[in-house]
Amino acid sequence: YIFGEIMYGGHITDAWDRRTNNTYLAELMKPELRPEGEAKVGLELGPGFPSPDPTTLDYEGYAQYIDTKMPKESPPLFGLHPNAEIGYLTSSTANLFSTIVSLGGGGGGGGGAGDVVKATMADLLDRCPEELQMVLIDQMAEPLLAEPSQGPYVVCALQECRRMNVLLGVITKSLSDLEKGLAGTLNMTQAIEDLIAALTISEWPGRNPYSQCAWEKFSWPSKKSLLPQYADMIKRHGQLTSW
Repeated sequence: YIFGEIMYGGHITDAWDRRTNNTYLAELMKPELRPEGEAKVGLELGPGFPSPDPTTLDYEGYAQYIDTKMPKESPPLFGLHPNAEIGYLTSSTANLFSTIVSLGGGGGGGGGAGDVVKATMADLLDRCPEELQMVLIDQMAEPLLAEPSQGPYVVCALQECRRMNVLLGVITKSLSDLEKGLAGTLNMTQAIEDLIAALTISEWPGRNPYSQCAWEKFSWPSKKSLLPQYADMIKRHGQLTSW
């Protein structure tokens, strides 16, 4: 109580933080903290980090013991599975390479970043497929929906067609807004700025979770860069057209 509510707790204003602090103290402030009998170490504060004999150390001794004996940071030290570090390292590596790519402008040949954005925008607009005619597709699908052997497949096809149309609408609108913004006929919004940033590094717009240009939100899961995934989208559109 003295440590958790008065000495330390008196400096903690949030009730949940004080509760967390008291939980840690309840786990650590135990009789086992002091070695008993001939034992030279007491309660294990973490894997490979036991509590020393407090009768043999002063404040400076404790500080030196922590500096010399504290194990390196690892998931087991925090009560986690050893594999828990894999996700963290993967995320850190992805962020590192994303930063390197953004600083380097995504590679490529000569010309400024503005020229790259304009060329990429023109190429994407030129190759962007037209939206599927859902009125005609619904009419063709209506008699097939009643057939038990084909109904589920037809429903799946209709759903994918509508999903493709939503994605094509988002792509067309964002590229059109970018074209107007570069021409000076439309104010540059944050979504347009995010689209420019993605085109500069050849990244599928919206893959950055903070981006307001949300192609990723309406597309399928993929880790490919911009042009390969755009080519996949065109092939998917062709598959749905033939389907």
